[in-house]
Amino acid sequence: MELKVLLLIFLSLSLVIDDSQAACNNCGANSGVACISDDQFYPCSNGIPNTSVIQRCPVGQVCTNKAAICVPAATSAPNCLLCNTCTAQRTFTCVNFNTYAPCVNGTIIDWQISCPQGMICNPAGPKENPCTTMTWQQIPRCSMGEENFSTTTTSTTPATTAVPSTWCGGQLTVGNYPNPSDLTCKTYLKCYKSNGVMTGQKYTCPGTTFFNPTSKMCEVGYVCAA
Repeated sequence: MELKVLLLIFLSLSLVIDDSQAACNNCGANSGVACISDDQFYPCSNGIPNTSVIQRCPVGQVCTNKAAICVPAATSAPNCLLCNTCTAQRTFTCVNFNTYAPCVNGTIIDWQISCPQGMICNPAGPKENPCTTMTWQQIPRCSMGEENFSTTTTSTTPATTAVPSTWCGGQLTVGNYPNPSDLTCKTYLKCYKSNGVMTGQKYTCPGTTFFNPTSKMCEVGYVCAA
């Protein structure tokens, strides 16, 4: 009896892992993005992911198939799991952003190996060399344990700050909009419907990207016309 219970638990966990991995790189019907890791995603257009731009959720949030896209990790599981998951086909798994461990028959071996300084673990890398010098802006990767990333800015706060939910309430269509309170183009407002009511959240463009109001995406090299 106990053996059957344990077998059922194992199968259930396997299905959860498989479902989470299957959701990777697929455009969500509700979110309009394709999650590629626990907190990274491609924007989608007509159900096709734009793989030239990787966007990232704020710190402490994960990518989901919900209208808000990013939600607190404490309230929801990510739509795409890359870290600490082994399958029969994988020979290693990234434990965190710069550490990996071997996989044997779908089981993680308790032997963590650190990448050389300046390199991160690449979940899609070859077993001979799972580490890469590419950044999270170039490849899907694990965020666990990552440092030196912040979604906050130190720019002067304008006299009038737009409240995302209020500002989006005056819009007719869902989508990304320039933040009228931000003259640096570093943040933008994502407007969406929740229970039939237009609302929104503020997001910060990752790394060295800035929000382009024409493409409505965060882009490298965009010069803010403030």
